[in-house]
Amino acid sequence: MRILRSRTCRLATAIAQLTRWIDSHADDARLPEALNARCWCRALEGSDLALAVKDCNAALTRADKSIADYNASLKINAQNAWSLYGRGVDKLRQQKTSDAEVDIARATAVWPQVAEEFKRRGIVP
Repeated sequence: MRILRSRTCRLATAIAQLTRWIDSHADDARLPEALNARCWCRALEGSDLALAVKDCNAALTRADKSIADYNASLKINAQNAWSLYGRGVDKLRQQKTSDAEVDIARATAVWPQVAEEFKRRGIVP
């Protein structure tokens, strides 16, 4: 029982920390990842399951919307390294690995430093 209580306590702490981060980073590119993490913590804790589902759905919706935004940008300029790389990162997060690798390779061919610039901004595959 002690192990279970300890695990639950850590999950509750993680949920609280994720909530603070999510509340203060509404426009951050890493928001879908944070929402997904909070979803899993809530599910593992076994409480607030309706909120867990809401977090998971929000994470997927935001990731899909960002890919649509990247697609729109690439219709204007198919060689936009920022959009290609960003779309690749989002596809990786959705486990669309082969599509992601194509986008990332195209972005790197256009601008070899694109990965470094994304990393400098805290966005990594």
